[in-house]
Amino acid sequence: MGMRAKYAYLLEGADVKRWFENLAAKSIVTATVYLRTLDFYCQRSKETAHCEKRKP
Repeated sequence: MGMRAKYAYLLEGADVKRWFENLAAKSIVTATVYLRTLDFYCQRSKETAHCEKRKP
C-alpha cells in the first residue's frame, strides 16, 4: 500500500488537496510528512473538519 492509497481519503477534501499540492511544489518529502501527521491527528482526535472521510 503506497502513500497515496493510505492517505487518499484526506486528499478528497479540496482544502487539504490544495494544501498538499502547494507544499509538494516545493518539497514532496515535507508534503508527505505533513499529510502523515494530519492522518495521525485525525486518528487520535475527535476533530472532523478535515477528517470527515476517515477510514474506519
